[in-house]
Amino acid sequence: MPLSSPRIKLSPFDETDKELFVEFAICPKTMEHIYAPFTYEEAIAAFEVKSQPWTIASNGWLSLSISAVDSGEKLGHMGLKIINHEAKIAEVGYMIKQSAQGKGVATEALTLVRD
Repeated sequence: MPLSSPRIKLSPFDETDKELFVEFAICPKTMEHIYAPFTYEEAIAAFEVKSQPWTIASNGWLSLSISAVDSGEKLGHMGLKIINHEAKIAEVGYMIKQSAQGKGVATEALTLVRD
């Protein structure tokens, strides 16, 4: 189910996403406006939950890796959780590495998911 544009690719979480996920989850500055930072062990457990297979009927998060097409570099990740299946309402969240911020990565990723 990978989605791509000329610059970025979105794909379901796999083991290659664990390091960046944990880095985000334990960093107080990154988590400042999201929730309390995790311990390393909590971050690993959360990654295992978020990297499970997902279907449209799931109650959990669809977790996607955001990678650069040209280099394969992991730029961040995003998630989508349907909070009301009947009304088709979902929550979307994303985290982008500092080095990738301000370059339209999040907007491009959201566009790929919406289309």
